[in-house]
Amino acid sequence: MNVAVAPEARRRGIARTLMMEAEKRAYAANAALMSWRCEGPTQARSISTEFDYRAVGVRPNYYVDEGEDAIVMVKELKK
Repeated sequence: MNVAVAPEARRRGIARTLMMEAEKRAYAANAALMSWRCEGPTQARSISTEFDYRAVGVRPNYYVDEGEDAIVMVKELKK
């Protein structure tokens, strides 16, 4: 699943709401792990830290148009 917030709608708490709902559904589905990728030093990366995700890898030049690396983030879900 891809989750994104349009640039003109950012900084309104939409990403936090989406992250909370995604986690809620993952727990309901008995998922053991969630992962996602985000651009380097962005607001998305600070949200991932807030939600206890940890960086586990980098995909160099993943976002070709921006020339940015993707940071791969994971979170183990507690049962």
